[in-house]
Amino acid sequence: MTMGTITGRTMFARKGEELLNKLISQNPQFGGRLALITAPQGAGKTTLMLKLAEALMGKEYVIWRGRDLAQFHRLPNWKHRIKIFAHKYDELTFYRLKHGSEEAEELKLHIVKYETPEDILHQMEKDKLNVVFEPSFYSISEELALEVLKRSGLKISKKQLSEMKSAYFWFEFLYRLLLRPDRRWISVLIDEIDDTFPETPTGLQWKLQAWVKDIAKDLRKAFITLIGSTHTNTHVDWRIRSKMQARIYLAGAQLEEDTLIADKNATLKLPIGRAIIEWYGLGYGGFEFEPLPERNYDLLVQKTWTGPVPKLDSNMRRRGVAQEVREIAETQGLKAAIQFIEDLKAQGEITPQWAWMLKKKLRQELEEIG
Repeated sequence: MTMGTITGRTMFARKGEELLNKLISQNPQFGGRLALITAPQGAGKTTLMLKLAEALMGKEYVIWRGRDLAQFHRLPNWKHRIKIFAHKYDELTFYRLKHGSEEAEELKLHIVKYETPEDILHQMEKDKLNVVFEPSFYSISEELALEVLKRSGLKISKKQLSEMKSAYFWFEFLYRLLLRPDRRWISVLIDEIDDTFPETPTGLQWKLQAWVKDIAKDLRKAFITLIGSTHTNTHVDWRIRSKMQARIYLAGAQLEEDTLIADKNATLKLPIGRAIIEWYGLGYGGFEFEPLPERNYDLLVQKTWTGPVPKLDSNMRRRGVAQEVREIAETQGLKAAIQFIEDLKAQGEITPQWAWMLKKKLRQELEEIG
């Protein structure tokens, strides 16, 4: 091995350590940090997320998104290091599933109930991992709708205000974090972040994700850090990915197209426990992270909604849009109807495929009439 190779590896490791420290440090002049971890299944993605959470706990308030198959039990002494939050209408049941066993053991864990994001902000603890389970059903507030209109110029209809989706909670949570009357350091860690910010959103989800893109700088100014992980980076909305300052790649990860990493096969050479961190404008380097203690069981979480059951409205929106297009065509002409479809597509109300099908069906109907 040549001296040049040793020097290069040393510099690579030093740069990686520098960028990793930047990710977990609190610098008021720099503010919060935005980072995306990419790794295929089994490459250590959740392990790294938990190691970052450990490094931040005690220095910041750390929020961890709870999921049906929990991972926080992999932390050492986890029962004493977590605080679980669940919506007032959600009943959580935890099961310990020992590997190879045919029976599940129910675990009794203390759960703090919340009704609003502010309830969580008032009760979260700095030296614990604050695990927040999003509500089974959630609709955004009128205040957030006005904020989206103000920031992104996108109007949210009354019908969209009545939509209920669990992922909408995190948009409301980020909004309330921006409004809080303090400057506490807060980190929000979302494993499988593509569940929250999917690649091809439509309707209200599209508008909310456009808003997140617009508030990226405000999150940093408010001392809010957002760290997410995904199996494949292209599964996350490109508008939000473009705002991530730091990108962390594990073994086998897909590099972003605009990466500055010269070796495009670099991640294929990474062993488990090593990562490449790339920071926009600052370069890239490597670092290592230790594995967490092995567990011989999984932790399954079952949620039961006890509140009012939302009305099921299976396909009314799709039929309503088709009827609206037909009426415009009949009263204003084909050109106006097609423009209406294009406007809906541009606003994220309908997918490109749906728009194509609407225009095709519209032309067929007009040909039959003609």
